[in-house]
Formats: sequence, C-alpha cells, structure tokens
Amino acid sequence: MSSSVNPLSPTIFSSQSIEVSNHEFLESIFFSAPELNGTDCAPVCVSFSRSPATARSADWYGFAWNKVNEPKDVKCNSYFSISAFQPDENGEYRRKKSQFVGQFVVAFDDVVAQTVEGKTKAQIPWSQIKLAPSWVLETSKGNYQVGYILDEPITDVRTADALSKAIIRKGLSDPGAGGPSTRLMRLPYASNTKAEPSFRCQMRHWAPKTKYSFKQFMDAYGISLSDAKKAKAPLPAKAKTVHLAYDGNAVWKPKPSINIVVDSLGERGLIKSAIEQGKYDITCPWCEEHTDQVDSGACYWEPDDEHPIGSYKCQHAHCQKKNISDLLEFLGIEAEDAYMKDRIFVNPGEINRIVEAGERILAQTGLFYQRAGRVVTIHQQQGSPVLKELNIHDLSIEMARLSRWQRYDGRVKKSVPIDPSTKCLTTLLENQKHSFLESIEGITQQPIIRNDGSVIFDTGYDEVTKLYACFDTEKFKVKDKPIYTDALEAKKELETLLEEFQFEDAVDESAALCAMLTASIRAQLPYAPMFLIKAHQPGTGKGVLSELISLFATSANLSPLPFPKESTECEKLLLAELLKAPAVLFFDNITSDLYPHKSLCSAITSETLTGRVLGESRTAMVGTRTLFLANGNNVVPVGDMTRRTIPINLDAREEFPASREFKNPDLINQLKQNRHHYVSCALTIISAWIKAGKPTTQCKTLNSFARWSELCRQPLLWLDMEDPAGNVFSTMAEDPERVNAGRVFNGLEREFGGTPFTVKDIFQRVNSSVDSTILREPLEDVGCFDGYSINRSRLGWWLRKKVGWTVDGIRLNLVSVDTHTKQPKYQLSINKHRK
Repeated sequence: MSSSVNPLSPTIFSSQSIEVSNHEFLESIFFSAPELNGTDCAPVCVSFSRSPATARSADWYGFAWNKVNEPKDVKCNSYFSISAFQPDENGEYRRKKSQFVGQFVVAFDDVVAQTVEGKTKAQIPWSQIKLAPSWVLETSKGNYQVGYILDEPITDVRTADALSKAIIRKGLSDPGAGGPSTRLMRLPYASNTKAEPSFRCQMRHWAPKTKYSFKQFMDAYGISLSDAKKAKAPLPAKAKTVHLAYDGNAVWKPKPSINIVVDSLGERGLIKSAIEQGKYDITCPWCEEHTDQVDSGACYWEPDDEHPIGSYKCQHAHCQKKNISDLLEFLGIEAEDAYMKDRIFVNPGEINRIVEAGERILAQTGLFYQRAGRVVTIHQQQGSPVLKELNIHDLSIEMARLSRWQRYDGRVKKSVPIDPSTKCLTTLLENQKHSFLESIEGITQQPIIRNDGSVIFDTGYDEVTKLYACFDTEKFKVKDKPIYTDALEAKKELETLLEEFQFEDAVDESAALCAMLTASIRAQLPYAPMFLIKAHQPGTGKGVLSELISLFATSANLSPLPFPKESTECEKLLLAELLKAPAVLFFDNITSDLYPHKSLCSAITSETLTGRVLGESRTAMVGTRTLFLANGNNVVPVGDMTRRTIPINLDAREEFPASREFKNPDLINQLKQNRHHYVSCALTIISAWIKAGKPTTQCKTLNSFARWSELCRQPLLWLDMEDPAGNVFSTMAEDPERVNAGRVFNGLEREFGGTPFTVKDIFQRVNSSVDSTILREPLEDVGCFDGYSINRSRLGWWLRKKVGWTVDGIRLNLVSVDTHTKQPKYQLSINKHRK
C-alpha cells in the first residue's frame, strides 16, 4: 500500500461510534496471520474493573486469546498485546522477551488534537500522524489511540526493541512505555475507568484492510534503527530539574508526577521494558565496557522505603561497583531530585501553610484520618487493623518517610535537607480542625451492607459509612439477590456453631444468633444493645460463646476488661478504650450485677461519648460504634441497664459443668479459619430480608434501638425464630429496683388507698400502726430507715425519684407542694385491671 505523508485530522473520522467487537478486532489483526496458523502462539488479553491507577500487579498478568475468550464486559478496562507469544514449559503465557513470537501492529497512544501546556505525559499532536491508520480509538475525551496493522509481523525481538526506542526518540511515545514484549493497547469494546467519570471507548475509524509493511511505516515517519545503536552510551547530561506547580502553597512542592530518572533513561532509549511495577530492564550506560559489549543484566528500581532515591544494578563484572549514585551522575540528576517525595520548605512566618501542606501529604496516602479531633492511622496489631492515635514521635517518622523537608542555608546559598520541624508537627497534631483529613468512625473487617441490601466488597475508606474496610475481597461470598431459602441455609450454617452450647430456652439461642448478626454490622449501626452471657456455674461455656460472637466483629483476639465499680472509673475506662475505636468491648467474668453507670448507659444509646481524656487537659468526643459484650455467673442487669441489655442464658444442667466434654473442642480455631464464610452467612440473612421487602413481624418495641431491631431482630423473626429480645422484657419486670418499688407501692396502697399523703404521714403511720409490717419492711429494703426509725430525708428523696413510676398497676403521682412548708404531697392511682 502506498504511504500517505499528509498530516491527518480527527475531523475526517466518524463522529458516531463504530461498533466493533473485541473478537472482530483481534481476528482482523491476528487470525489471518500465517505465522500463527497451526501453532499455540497467541496474543495476551488483560481485563479488570478497577482503575489502572490502583490496579494490582496480578491484574496485569492476562491470558492467551484462544479466538473465543476475548474480554466481553464493556465496563472493564480491556487490553491486548501488540505482539504474540508462545507458552513456556508450564503452558503459561507471559509477556516476556523469551516468549516473543512477533509484533503484529504499531500503535500510538495519547494522540490529541491540541496539546495541553504543563502536562508531563507524552502528547502526540495529530499533525505528526503521517499515515492513514488501520484504526482510531477514542480512549478518553479528545484522546485517541492510533494503530497500524503490519502486513507481515516483526519476528526479530531486537528489531522490535529498536523500533520501540526509535519511536520514543521521535516523541511519538511516552518514555516509560514498555517495549514490544510488554506493550498493551486498549480494546474497542471496553471502558476507561481511570477517567472521571468512566469513559466508554469509541471506535472512530476502522479500516482493517489498511496494512503497511515495516519499511513503509519507517519511511513515512522518517525512523532509522541505526540511531538506536549510537544512543547506547550517550554523554552525561547537565543537571536536570523538574518544574511543578505549587498549588498556590509557597512552602509545598508536590512530588513529581513522573520519575525523572525513568524519563531521562527513556529519552536516551535506554529502557528496554518494564519487568514489573517499578522495575525496568535497561541498557547499561557503560555497556561498551562489557565483555563483547553484551547488552544485558542491568536493572533500575524506582524509589521505595528501602531505597529512597532508587536502585541500580548491573551484573557484569566491569560494573559491579556501579550503583544508583553513578547512574544519577551519568544522567546529570542531583540526588535530591531523585526522591519521589513531596517537599516542604520551612520558611519563617509560614507555619499555617506548612501545617496545611503536612496534612495534605498525610491525606493523600489514604492511611491517615481524623477522629475526635486527633490524627489517627491504620495500624496492624496482632495481625488485625486498629486505629492508632499519632504522637509527635510517630508523626515525625511518618512525615520523614513521606516527604523531604528543607530550609534555606545562607552559608551555601541553597536549600538543604532537615528533619521535619517538631514545632510544625506539634501544631498539626494539636489543631482540632483538620480540613483535609477524612473523618473516620472505625474499621470493619467484612463487607459493608447498604440500605438497599446490596453488599459492598470494596476495601479502603468508605465515604458513606466513614469506615475503613480491610479484608480479603476474594474470600467473602454473598449473592447479589439472596432469597428466603438462601437465608434459611445461612441460618442453619450459623446454628452449627451453637450446637455445643446448652441454652435455657429457644429465646436464648435466637439471642445468640442475633448477637452474631449484630457483631457483623455493628460498625454500621448507630446504636445496639449490650449482650450479657450468663450462667449459673463456671465452666458452662460463657467465655467460648463470648469469643465466638466477637469473631463476627473482628479477627483479633479478645482483650477482657474488668467491669468498673464506680461511675467515674467507668467514664475514664470507656473514653480511653473508645478512642481506639475497638470492634468489641468485652467485660469478662462480672462478679457484681450489671450496674447502670451513667457513661455506660450513654455509650449504648448514644452515637458519641464526650469526656476528659485521662492524663490530658482536653475533652474528646468519640464514637460508640462498638459491640458491648459481657459475661458472668448469676449476674443481672440493674435499673436502666435492663432495657439496654440482651441476656443469653446458658444452663449445662450438670453438677460440674467444667468437666463436661465438648464434641468440637477446636470450635474457635475452626471459626477463625472460616470466619469469612460465617460472616458471609450473617450478611446473607440481613441482605435477603431487605431484598424481600423488609417484611415486619409484630413484636414489642425496644425504644432507642429501632435500626438494630430492624436489621438484626426482624430477619430472625422472618425465619420463624423466637424474638431475641424476649428476655429483655422479663428482665425489666424482674429488676430488683422495680420489684422493691412495687412492694413499697403495695404497702402504701394498703395504708392510704387513693388518699393523698406526705412523708410525715408515712412516718407517723409506720410508727403508730401495729400492723405496718407490709410497709415497714419494703421501706427498710430500699434504705429509708436509719436504725429503727424512718429517715425522712431519704424517704423524701426516694419518693421524688419514683414519681411517675407504674408497678403492678399502681402509679405514684405528685399532687402538690405546700407553699409554706414546701413539703410535697403524693397520691396513688390504681388502674382498672388492678381494681
């Protein structure tokens, strides 16, 4: 075919997208090639849904095209290799030189109608396109991929490599682009998810019969392969500087968008291919010193934590002493410019900008957040992620790892490196307002369930729930639309974990299942009740069941806490623990009743808890989205804790439960190994109930816990389980404080009936009446006696606290207060049923 050397314009191509399937596209390039007929050689296809910017190395491995398995999901990023490869001894296809068979196309990426000033990535103007293409694919708005099908493939890998380097020298390709053994181009039936929003690739020109010989292509673009050989050992260059925008901040220079070393190596045609992410096979700059001038064995690694300015290694004996410093000197690059890090310049009077810059650097990592006005990070503890508050020492190390700090030295007349400023970092930590750090509520180690029942398997920070999701996405399995039978099967799976436990009643087993569901989504619930596992004797299995339930919230081992005896102690303990955003707070082996400490009651029924941080002169407001769990022998919730606690009763019905043999003594390890499966079962039950339209079963309302009742209680009632909150109402009726109040009310009713009375009246009636035992003993039990006589102050205080209470159908009312004596007058009202 004759060559056309007239510049082309995108206006000559179709304004409408031309529908070309990936099969038709690949078939036109490779299927008719005689070089592949009767062989097992094939091009490699790559397809994944995540953005190329965040794709893992495994996403780029790909698979051999067998003429039927081309990518078919238009929502994915899909690519094909410009070359074909033969399988290795294991039958695997890899884009390696050792498996190279032939290059079938030549393609240009990032062809644009108009170049953008300041953009570091290669931009090829349409004016440089000299040949009518075989195809033109729009891969993002105004950005095109232009390809040429070769009438005969290039089968010599060295020739293909030389062509790739020559194209780079001509400015027709990005310096960091891979050679023919690694080069990928986009397929037409695909999307570009790197673009915002995602862009559906559009074929603008399709002429598969337009093919060129290698010579025609070379002549049209004026490319000579002989220049590549001359460029193997270029002269050292002058020092190179990267100029970047400062984003309006005079003290902050963002890290380079491209690696200056890779850029310089590419400009000289020294990059052969990208071996893996951040590692390049390069031509050694001192190749001519090698024995027989062999061009192999040299690699460059981009900067990382262990090699802050990168690394260089050549295997040849002549270059054994060469290192990254020698490579930088050869390229004319200052060592300070080789750091791929943000830079902060400590200038006097700019502390506000320095603090802002430091916060931005932390925020862009995705690992630092703010909680209760403090800077926190995701930290691994015993193999599980936890939130850790940064101190000045932590922040100094992290900031030194992420950025380079400099100040101007008048003696040498330039900026010199320094350690991060302690004053600036302290200001960053103590500042209660963080403009760039996302607020975080906690960490979840399982998928997140949305209001519509869909389950989100994305890891990292979730803006909706403000949770950081950290788990293996491949292990958790929940159907997109689970149904009733799926929920039943999931319930049966969870019930197998409870076979070893002897519950007092079916309500207790349902409560245990409810605790598993609650633990699975606790971080997403504003409020949830506490679960109290109680038994009559030691050795019944309280501790095992507690650990089992906790594993649905976190894979970390439980850290038991002593139950506080006083309210002040409880407030300090809760605030200190909740600052860490734990998945579970576990009070083990409670020996007293579950007292209604004010801070504990607030933590269970409020989304936040505010208090003074122990050892510091500041107050903090922390989230309370943690699972509260406790166990003990013959303990009961008291007062306000009765409605905030779901009891789970165990009864081994044996004289010595501790000597009982379990059928599965390795239950906890079994759950740890298969945690993903059982948590998926819990999520399946909730998701299926939501997808079914949230069918509601009539039950008693448990105030303050509407959302919890909806997601953790109703699904079990839907599956014909007993009400897991059934024991709450019986516990409330059996509350010792309520029982004693009922006894006093009954005594007052016998003495006064419906007649109004005062504290003085009660005092006189008890002291004068011979038959006052029914009132005297209850008043003694509630602490209103001082020795053998009523303490009128205590009795008055007790009555004021019980105004408005209704027990056993008797209600205590405040009728009036005497204007002279200020003494209140009370009266009992009895409901009709009791009358």
